[in-house]
Amino acid sequence: DANGGSGAGADAARRSTPPGSGSARPIRAAHRPGALTMAPAAAPKREFSFELFPPKTPEGMLKLRATRKQLAQLRPTFFSVTYGAGGSTREGTLATALEIVAEGEHAAPHVSCVAYPRERLREVIRDYKARGMRHIVALRGDLPSGLAVAGELRYASDLVRFIRAETGDWFHI
Repeated sequence: DANGGSGAGADAARRSTPPGSGSARPIRAAHRPGALTMAPAAAPKREFSFELFPPKTPEGMLKLRATRKQLAQLRPTFFSVTYGAGGSTREGTLATALEIVAEGEHAAPHVSCVAYPRERLREVIRDYKARGMRHIVALRGDLPSGLAVAGELRYASDLVRFIRAETGDWFHI
């Protein structure tokens, strides 16, 4: 009602808000002084990302830059950058992620725990943090060909706990 939004009028307006439509808020009705109506809630923000594979050649890097420039126009939340089996593309992942950050976009490098000791993982995540990256995609990963031992952390959930123990809430994982 007109006395602060409580009472039968406000209750009826709350009940008339369709379920799942988000939260509505009471506002003054311009056409009826003293009356309240419910303003529709803003549509939820859609978040999405694009996954990129680090190129292996200079030509591939040029193509990736051009593609990334086009994709950036769609305003993704971040670009994730894959990590080869056992970290085989780690340097390419880092270089690609740093280039993305330098262009003013958010990068989320992949980090795989397979075949890595904790100390090596600690170095990787500290490096990403020191370079100002705030997103990480934490994965178990695939074992490289011929490797039978998975590493000190067995599952991605173990990696997430490890990253949190090392860096707190620094990273969006």
